Parts: sequence; C-alpha cells; structure tokens
Amino acid sequence: MARKIFVAATGQNSGKTTTSLSLMYMARKKYERVGFIQPLGPKPMVTEKGMVADKDAVLMAEVFGLEDDLALMSPLVLMPGDTQRLLDGELSSTEMEQQMLFALTELDRKNDFLIIEGAVHTGVGSIVGFSNARVAKLANAPVVMVTGGGLGNVVDAVCMNFALFEKEKAEVRAILVNKIIRENARRPCNIWTWRLPQNLLR
Repeated sequence: MARKIFVAATGQNSGKTTTSLSLMYMARKKYERVGFIQPLGPKPMVTEKGMVADKDAVLMAEVFGLEDDLALMSPLVLMPGDTQRLLDGELSSTEMEQQMLFALTELDRKNDFLIIEGAVHTGVGSIVGFSNARVAKLANAPVVMVTGGGLGNVVDAVCMNFALFEKEKAEVRAILVNKIIRENARRPCNIWTWRLPQNLLR
C-alpha cells in the first residue's frame, strides 16, 4: 500500500501541476516506486498512440517515464458534452466511480508513494459527483492545497475551498502559497508561515 498525497488548488493556474512535478522529483529520491494519477481530467488530449488522456497526466508520464501506466494515471477524462450525457442518463456515475477506484487501487498496489492531482479548484467535478474534495476522500489521501499569491485573496480562497473538504471529511494537512506577490511579501502576515510539514513525504 502506497503513502498518498492529494494536490488540490484554490483556482486555475495556482501552480498545482508544478507542485506535483516537484513532489514527484522529491519523492523519487526517497521511494523506489512513485506513481501519479489525475482521477478526473478536464483537459483531454490525444497522445501519439491515439489514447485520450488528460494533458497533465501525459506531461507527468513523459517527464518521468511512466507511459506504461498512462491509462491508470488518467482513468476519467471529461470530453465535451459528457456532463450533459451524464445528466441525461447516457453515462453512469457509478461506473465512472468504479473506473476511478480501480485505477487508484492499482496504482496504490504498484507504488510506494502516490501523488493524486485534483482538477482546477476544489469544486470542479461536482456536477458529475466527483469534486476534488470527494475524490480526496474516496482516495483516503491527505490534502495539500496550493494557492495563488496575495493576502486577502489567498485567505478568502482557502476558506471557501476548505469548506468543501471539511464537508466531505477530507483532511487538509497543509496550505502552500505558491506565488508570493513581491509588494505583499514585505508585509507581516501569518499566512507566509504556512508551509509543507517535514513529514509530508514520510
């Protein structure tokens, strides 16, 4: 069974994928087998082999030589019109959940450490029943939440996103302020003391 971490974000372009890349690099120094999964992918692309996968999963596979596991790394990819098909009953949320859980279970079995990347912000996927918070709970993975820069923006976004994790009873262990705006960084604020705990990769 792998140790796991769920990388969430308060919004788009906060640095979630960059954080996942950094965690993968660090974790591979400590663990022999490190895996990656984006359970719900909102950004589909077609690989050279004709496979549809989320572009972030494709990036991780190419950078770290994980192409053999790409089908597991991107088990659910939302294509245009899928939301409507689900609402119309043409797609089954139960089958989607089983597909997601199968991939999580297989990667859990194959790896010593597993990085799980959420989609955009905490609420994304809610309409199909798979918000980031619910997926983190299904995966039984502690969460690190990546934010953008600023002061009020960061605190407001963290509080709003944290509420959904709290509702789903998913554990948020750390807040990572990824883009510190220079003029704000000069001002004293407790938010700058939030950082990844040393035991996050243990």
